[in-house]
Parts: sequence; C-alpha cells; structure tokens
Amino acid sequence: MKKLLLCILTVLLLTSAAIIVTPADDAVAPAFIDKGLVAWYDGADNQANGTPDLAADTWVNKANPDDSWNIILEPDADDKFVEGGFQVTNNRQFFPQNVVDVINSDAFTIEVDFADFVGTGTRYHTFLNCDNDNFSLFVRVDSGCLEFKYSGRPREERPEIPGGVELLKNSTVTVTYEPGEFCCIYIDGELIDERFLNYDMGADNFFFGHYKETHTQTALFKNIRVYDRVLTAEEVAYNSSVANGTAEGPYEEPTEAPTEAPTEAPTEAPTEAPTEAPTEEPTEAPTEEPTEAPTEAPTKVPTEASTQAPATDDASKDPAAPKGCGAMMSMSAALVVMTAAMAAVVLKKKD
Repeated sequence: MKKLLLCILTVLLLTSAAIIVTPADDAVAPAFIDKGLVAWYDGADNQANGTPDLAADTWVNKANPDDSWNIILEPDADDKFVEGGFQVTNNRQFFPQNVVDVINSDAFTIEVDFADFVGTGTRYHTFLNCDNDNFSLFVRVDSGCLEFKYSGRPREERPEIPGGVELLKNSTVTVTYEPGEFCCIYIDGELIDERFLNYDMGADNFFFGHYKETHTQTALFKNIRVYDRVLTAEEVAYNSSVANGTAEGPYEEPTEAPTEAPTEAPTEAPTEAPTEAPTEEPTEAPTEEPTEAPTEAPTKVPTEASTQAPATDDASKDPAAPKGCGAMMSMSAALVVMTAAMAAVVLKKKD
C-alpha cells in the first residue's frame, strides 16, 4: 500500500512540474514592433550575430541582411563602441543612403534609446542632423529646449520642449513625421509636443553625433530604429516599454471588429422593418373582409335554409333512418369496434 501511495505522489509531482515549466517554454519574449521596421542598429549586438564587437567599424542593421543598410563608422579614441552601444563625443557618423531615402519619403518614424547624455557644445547639442540642416534634432543651450527643425522651417514653426538634456538622459526619444499630418515628439512613450506640417523633409547626408565644438555632446546611443511608416501612440509606448525593460509580453494589434459591428446593425434593421409591415397589412385586411362577408352571407343563408328544410323533414320520416337512442347506440357500437381495432393493432405491434 505504501509503495502504491508513493507511486501516486511521484506521478502527481512530475505532472505539476510539467504544468509549471510548460508556460515558460512557450512564452514569447517582448520585442520591438517589426511592422515597417527597416533599420535597427542595436548597440548591444552591433554585428547582429549575438556577439558584440567593440572594435567594429560597421554597425550592422538587424532588420535587414542587405549590407547596403549598414552604418560605416569612423571610430576613434572618443567615438567608439562601448558596452551597451556607440558613444559619440566629437565626431559624426553617417547613415546609409537607404535611411536618407526613408526620411525623405511619405512617412517615417525614428527612435533613439539613450543611456548617458551630457551636453558639451557651446550653442547646441545636436544628435541627429544632415548637411543641409533640413533635419536637425537638438537641444538649444540658451533656452535648454529640445527642438526639431524639419524641412528647414523657421524656429516659430518647430516643436520646443523645455528641459531637453534631462529629458534625453536614459530615455527613448521618438519622432513621427508625415506631410499633411501632425509631427509628434515623444519621450519614453509619452507625447510631449505635436505640430501640423505639410512639408517634405528634403534631407541630404544624414548623420548622428556632431564634430563642431558648438554642437557637441557626449552621449551613448543604445539603439536606433527607423520605420517607413508613422507608429501609433500605442506602438510608441510599447517600444519604449521594451527599451526600458518593463514590457510584459509581445505587442498585440488592437481589434477593429467592435467598431464596425454596432454601427451597421442598428442602422439597417430598425429602418426597414417598421416601414413595410404596418403599411401593407392594415390596408388590405380591413378593406376586403368587411365588404364581402356582409353581402354574401345574408343572401345565401336564408335561401339554402328554406330549400333544405323540407328535405330534413322527409329524412326524419324515413323508417330506415335510426332515431333517438337507436342512433346513439349505433354510434357507440361503432366507437367500440374502432377502439377494439386500434387496441388490436397496438397489441400486435407490441408482440
């Protein structure tokens, strides 16, 4: 008996262990949204092979195996890969032309995950820029504001967010851009400014970091992501949670079904049903029945009744016709016979 109980307990323990382990094996780790992701430069995996190379002079695009999407770097003693990303100090690193084409297209989103960010320039701390200055994301020293200069537009048209340097430290900055829509600036997934615009970007040689003493900073770029579409506010917030390690699972697309179903059903059903039903029925029924019934019934009923009455009298005088109790007995006998026949059939079926 003890052996049997021991076997049962062992089976239960093994089953419980299997139930506990299985969900962990099937769980999907949180990851950045990949819909529209055309470039992802991961500082912790700069060669996209699982082994970062701190001496590398190429930053490989993890979202696309095509080498033409890789960033060809010019590292030196100050601008180089360190643990967790690429550090910029006093140099600029150019993106490939493929990325330039995306930010000059109909729509884009660019995200940068920073670790440290220390402003060193005397006038600006410019961390994303291009040669013709049509695209410039920077902190202005005199105001301390984070600014986004797009399509070369003047200062009064640009987003300006106070506390720029502090906002950028250990954070994710996101810019969404689409001509004819709102340009949005997010910090750590939270919308902090938006401006309506209707201008193509028109950038040329696009780079991160800067070489001018008036424009520099010392910053650690952990991740740079480029999308060929505008991310929604929900998607931006999710990517930020992945970057800071708070995401609990993979991103789930919002469902559209509940929005469409209630709109169509109530509109069509109540409109058609009440209109047709009450119109046809009350019109035909009262018109035909009262007209025919009173006209024919009084004319025909008295005529037939007076004609058939003598026939009824003649039938009652027929000596062959059963009368009174005799008629009732005949009917009773017939009922008995029918009942017996039915009983016989039922009994036969049972046999």
